[in-house]
Amino acid sequence: GGGCKGSWGLGIARRSPHPRQAWQAVQYLTSAASQRHFAEQTGYIPSRQALLESPVVAAAAEQAVLRPAIAEYAQVSSILQRHLSQALRGQVSAAAAMQAAAAETRRFLN
Repeated sequence: GGGCKGSWGLGIARRSPHPRQAWQAVQYLTSAASQRHFAEQTGYIPSRQALLESPVVAAAAEQAVLRPAIAEYAQVSSILQRHLSQALRGQVSAAAAMQAAAAETRRFLN
């Protein structure tokens, strides 16, 4: 396996009951130490450009692969989001949601 070149989309929901704790989590996840460790362990590209100067991080980043390029990315992303949302709301199990998302995505792309 390897990491994926993409973004680090972090945010805090406007109606979060724990905005202070959420901000602390964002600060932790975006800290240099946290991103260095994650990048070295997974190959994911850190959002902090300076970390790419580390030979270990740079070597791990070189093994990362691009997300599959598909013209229908928005539609496929919407399929995944809908099923993931059902799992997060407890309407279906995570396994069932991902199986349904995969099946619907395959049907869509075929």
